[in-house]
Amino acid sequence: VSLNVAASTRNTRAATIRSFFAWAHDQHLIDDNPAGRLRRARTPRRPPKRPAADDITLVLSRATWQERVLIIVLLQTMIRRAECVGLHLEDWDRAGRRLYIRGKGAHERWVELSDEAHDHLTRWAETELAGRRTGPMWPSPKRPGQGLAPRTLNTILARAGARVGVNLHPHLCRHTGASDAAAQPATSMPALRDVLGHASLDTTSIYAHSKRGEQSAAVAGREYGQRAS
Repeated sequence: VSLNVAASTRNTRAATIRSFFAWAHDQHLIDDNPAGRLRRARTPRRPPKRPAADDITLVLSRATWQERVLIIVLLQTMIRRAECVGLHLEDWDRAGRRLYIRGKGAHERWVELSDEAHDHLTRWAETELAGRRTGPMWPSPKRPGQGLAPRTLNTILARAGARVGVNLHPHLCRHTGASDAAAQPATSMPALRDVLGHASLDTTSIYAHSKRGEQSAAVAGREYGQRAS
């Protein structure tokens, strides 16, 4: 595997080599699988992309009521696409102002609702769900008794973004909300990890990226020895 290509490309090529030698070993064509000792190349971890705050404001200003509620809930709760479409009214603790989320790998958690998210959900239930207390949070117009399909949620958000030239999708809302939350001085990274449903703080740490001015402030004002003359 050439070292003069990107790490992601090397990993893709190495995976092909590993698959071939694993097959050859299973077929007893070779006694040993040398590709099993190939290590993955380390790939750089970049801060997630997010739209400008003005773009989000513009999207919301042109959004339909359903689009607006979905975008606000996704931004404020930072839940995943599958977690969003899987929500039922029974998962909403109205008194406690929180949602019960069934996450990846059968992991379950409670996510607190901001005032904005709670107010939007309350109005949504009153105006669109006839005040019901059971059933899908986002009923499917084509499948009675079922919630929106994940691809339908993608379509709804893409349509909302396309009106103003923004490429909007559920995971971008999650990234945006998490990046904004991490930028708040009072945010605890372990708490943000729990909200996002991450298994490790290492995953959550990609949102804790600083700005140049913050980096300058962090390194300024400290002296450990005599200044150079």
